[in-house]
Amino acid sequence: MARLLEAKGYAVAVAVDGEDALEQLRSGLRPCLILLDLVMPRKDGLQFRIEQMKDSCLAAIPTVACSADGRLREKAESLGLTFYQKPLDLGRVLEVVARHFARARCAMPAATVARR
Repeated sequence: MARLLEAKGYAVAVAVDGEDALEQLRSGLRPCLILLDLVMPRKDGLQFRIEQMKDSCLAAIPTVACSADGRLREKAESLGLTFYQKPLDLGRVLEVVARHFARARCAMPAATVARR
């Protein structure tokens, strides 16, 4: 995913898990969009989202969730996440990223991709 987004001209910050993503965000990273894998070690995507929502600055960053486990859809949506099931439709992902970048026109045209 990171290579695809970079090939399309986006700067991408990658986190190995939810804890790493939170550390990057708390250190000042402000992406236009977070693409959040829900199944990760240490702190999974759902735990990340709960922590993200506790911080008003981080809660404002648009976040979409993805997982191969469709059973996580309901829990993700209950946390205000849009859910995409893997395998992802890459064209759709690119549309989502482009839409958020155009809307935000942020300094970092990026998606933070949390992955295992």
